[in-house]
Amino acid sequence: MSEKSLIQKAAADFAAAELAPVSFVPEKTAEYTEDAVKAMAAKGFLKVADIEEAAIVAEEFGKANASMAEVAVVANATAQIIDAYAPALAIDGMTGYAVYEEGDSCGTTVKAEKAGDAYTITGKKIAVALGGAADQYIVLATLDDALAAFVVKAADVAAEKFDKLGLRSYPTANLTMNAAPAVLLSADGGKVRAELNARIDVLNCYVGAGIAATCAEVSTEYAKTRVQFGAPIAKLPAVQFLLAEISIAEYTLKAVAAPAVEAILAGKPYVIEAAKAKYTASKSIWDAASNCVQIHGGTGYSREYPIERYYREAKTLFNNTDYFDYAEAKIAKEMLN
Repeated sequence: MSEKSLIQKAAADFAAAELAPVSFVPEKTAEYTEDAVKAMAAKGFLKVADIEEAAIVAEEFGKANASMAEVAVVANATAQIIDAYAPALAIDGMTGYAVYEEGDSCGTTVKAEKAGDAYTITGKKIAVALGGAADQYIVLATLDDALAAFVVKAADVAAEKFDKLGLRSYPTANLTMNAAPAVLLSADGGKVRAELNARIDVLNCYVGAGIAATCAEVSTEYAKTRVQFGAPIAKLPAVQFLLAEISIAEYTLKAVAAPAVEAILAGKPYVIEAAKAKYTASKSIWDAASNCVQIHGGTGYSREYPIERYYREAKTLFNNTDYFDYAEAKIAKEMLN
């Protein structure tokens, strides 16, 4: 068995044993399953060797528990960025990501100050990835009118829980910093932001593929066993078309992300490839989850079953409503250069 296959089996076995059992109730109640995350860390799933291994973990975890898959996505992406920009920086535990601010997604109202060789940050970040659960955060802040990236310890910020539509047991919080001590990660915060966002987007394609795989599995089983007018609904052409579209979505989500993964592994630019992947993946996962709900009929809308959760997860996974215009502009700019 190849190393890749071994990683996939280990992730799949772990997801079935540890993540699937805590996927339903904690998501309904927005409860952070800390024990599951500790188990993920102990098995090495939160700091894997490279983007390819992170993608394997993201997909397998996405099949069982998308909230916990997102924990692995952010933990791995931030660890890889810190290794790329400041390999000598001593980092323990999980690293979150603080970029968004009220009325602004570019990190321009949170300010960094320098005094001698030391930095401090003051301001508020919203919807922080791994907020309230991470040991430290990559924080984007303005330093001398330019965007820079810093690392701030969790002990030096105040966290307030941020609830959301889906991925509700994935920890998210608003962070307030008042002259919080910070370590400079890079003076080019724009580059860090673009590359970290790109890695998260690429890995989310694989989380989406995991969700789509589960949608395909449960929808196929339901269509075979749900009888209407004396026959399983699987015999209806309309239902067959919906099932086929879910399967196509699962394939598409991985296929569109593959060029970005290859570029990252080769040390080549990957931000544009990631933008293309996210643009397509957003629509694919939404279609897969919507079809799953439609096949299940009324059951699909009930909070007593996990079907509606897949739809909310799909909507939350790629939640930048203004992203399509941004991605198109970025892609077009590259084409015209």
